[in-house]
Amino acid sequence: MTTRTEFPRPIREIEHTWLTLSDGCRLAARIWLPEDAESDPVPAILEFLPYRKVDGTAIRDARRQPYVAGFGYATVRVDMRGTGESDGLITDEYTEQEHADCLEVMAWLRDQPWCDGNLGMSGISWGGFNALQLAALRPPGLKAIMTLMSTDDRYADDVHYRGGCVEGLDMLHWASSMLVWNARPPDPRLYGDGWREAWLERLEGANNWIEPWLGHQRRDAYWKHGSVCEDYSAIEVPVYAVGGWVDGYTNAVPRMLEGLDVPRKGLIGPWAHAFPDDALPGPSIGFLQECVRWWDHWLKGIDTGIMDEPMFRAWMQDSAPPRAFYEVREGRWVAEEEWPSPSIGTETLELDGPGSVLGAPNLPAGFANTFASRYVDANGVRLHAVIGGKGRPLLLVHGWPQTWYQWRLVMPALARDFEVIAVDQRGIGLSDKPESGYDAGAQASDMVALMEALGHRRFAMVGFDTGMPIGYALAADHPERLERLIVGEAIITGVTPSPPLLVPGPLNKRLWHIAFNRLDGSVNEALVQGREDIYFGAEYAESAGTPLPDAVVRYYVKRLASSRDALRGSFASYRAIDVSKAQNEQRKKRKVTLPVLAIGGGKALGEGVANTMRLVAENVESKVIPDSGHWVAEEAPEQLLAVLTPFLAPYRDAAMQ
Repeated sequence: MTTRTEFPRPIREIEHTWLTLSDGCRLAARIWLPEDAESDPVPAILEFLPYRKVDGTAIRDARRQPYVAGFGYATVRVDMRGTGESDGLITDEYTEQEHADCLEVMAWLRDQPWCDGNLGMSGISWGGFNALQLAALRPPGLKAIMTLMSTDDRYADDVHYRGGCVEGLDMLHWASSMLVWNARPPDPRLYGDGWREAWLERLEGANNWIEPWLGHQRRDAYWKHGSVCEDYSAIEVPVYAVGGWVDGYTNAVPRMLEGLDVPRKGLIGPWAHAFPDDALPGPSIGFLQECVRWWDHWLKGIDTGIMDEPMFRAWMQDSAPPRAFYEVREGRWVAEEEWPSPSIGTETLELDGPGSVLGAPNLPAGFANTFASRYVDANGVRLHAVIGGKGRPLLLVHGWPQTWYQWRLVMPALARDFEVIAVDQRGIGLSDKPESGYDAGAQASDMVALMEALGHRRFAMVGFDTGMPIGYALAADHPERLERLIVGEAIITGVTPSPPLLVPGPLNKRLWHIAFNRLDGSVNEALVQGREDIYFGAEYAESAGTPLPDAVVRYYVKRLASSRDALRGSFASYRAIDVSKAQNEQRKKRKVTLPVLAIGGGKALGEGVANTMRLVAENVESKVIPDSGHWVAEEAPEQLLAVLTPFLAPYRDAAMQ
């Protein structure tokens, strides 16, 4: 590192001066500027902070501010209201009062004889935050900003909340630190008479900022204020955003490069929360020189070449063993001409293990060449879906106690004409298993969100067993989403007349699981756990026209026995029957109008599926698969395809018109 002692413009320092605001509050400023600035005015660069110019930032200011000033700028450090030598009280971070005060400071700067009217704003951390926030307010004269180690999102990307969860350690530390900082007295040497009274006012008026932070635990107006990501278009001046890989605000740099629509640059180094010329881990860079190039270009109109260089530079770190501290991170600089980079592509990594495509037995030949497992975040849960094929989207929703695997024998043929999406319902297979959200309406919303996430606003759907009431709810609640609906082998609570309590023995064997599954987990889960092969094995056997292969049943049972959550999830939609029933009693007041194909197994519900759907739909076509029991897609895949294909043909062909 070299130390520069000579500059194009000799400078002088104003250690302390007052700026009086419109309400009479005085703000304290420290200014570095060329000696001849009053005869040859210069642009002014503001840093507006609560960190006390007299001691808190004095050392760093003494090194940094004179350097930039020596190239023909007035660099100005102003203490916020209630901090340092400034009057008043500071009550929170990034308040409307802070912004209003800063706007007045900028107006004051433009009026000074040594300022040519062109302003910049720069800062790290808090100063980076409010540089963005003030830019969004578009003050006259502001031509560009530099924001370091800051963020555009106060709620989701600061020290308060992550993913909606309280950042207890950071939040407490920061609130406590500011409480102490704000309780410090002004410097009597600079403040003069009244410093003790000003100090007592601060002590008596000090508030703990953690109270409003914890009082706003959702992304409400409190956090949206000052979060420039809410409206990037409000910023109309050039932005240089800087971050470090071991700083907490790294994600904001590429996010702002993508969101802003102004001349902009991004830089991410190996650094922590410090200036790039003085930060660890190294290597450091000549950041003050970079600052001068930026300001010369935007505040003086000098072509420094800075905007001819790549928009985004980042330090690509080499792999290194874990350590508590690194003096230097080895690596190399990489750059992108624009961001998001046109070189970015999507690579789908297939899930492995039980429950996924690669972990499933007895799949049709070539299945894994067409289909892959993936997770999709939808409606607050992560759903597992098996996706493949080309064409218009076709959603397949399984029944109980099955998974996406139910459709394996028909998926390859369907994939020749459609993009097939076979999903595990919430609570089932590899999908998340939350405590709630298993009613038909919520699960229909899951399907809408899933397809939306995959880029499909309109689609066709096939839903059997528990997938049938989901399909009905989707058609009734989201008619704009669904073009055609195929359902099978189920009743719809609140629509289908309920059977009597005492039914003939053969029918009871097929229906008793409904009442059993609705029981509290302390009963049915406790009875089934460890005996999954007995309970679910009996269900598969009693409902089959043609028994499923033993290996298939074992696969299903093994997944259901994999955890207590898997067992709970399998019963959850039954426990939500009362909610679904109440919903359906409202839905049936207005029939759905889209084309519906109702399919029953000849040895199972048969024509009963269509009878149910005719109670709630105007356009119902019925098909019965003669020799099939309840597990139609697995017992009679060819016959099922034979009735699906003509019904879906108009939907398929519409894409070609």
